[in-house]
Amino acid sequence: GSVAKSNLGTINRSQQAFRLENNSFATAVSSLDAKISSKFYTYAASGGANTATSTATTTTTDLKVYAAGVSQGTNDQFVQAICESNEVQGNGGAAAATPTAGAAPAVACAATSRTVE
Repeated sequence: GSVAKSNLGTINRSQQAFRLENNSFATAVSSLDAKISSKFYTYAASGGANTATSTATTTTTDLKVYAAGVSQGTNDQFVQAICESNEVQGNGGAAAATPTAGAAPAVACAATSRTVE
């Protein structure tokens, strides 16, 4: 889990740098200047003008699933969070992050997960 959290943190920071240089967040991990490797997780990212999400899906059933989000507010402030599933993947574990932009940017974790960073 710590590798997934670290890699999602790297993706979130890379998304922020990408957004500062472009008019939107990156739509794929491969578009980011981030070195991500893990034998237990696969990573995906998607982004829009003011928000981005990413996931770390485990390749085994005995680990938890992670999701992350980052949003940019109207004052150019970034907010980010990493969500961890309450259960391991084999027991139906799922994680989702929902970023919202605007005057009060935020990132909320789904009910099946909790904020860990």
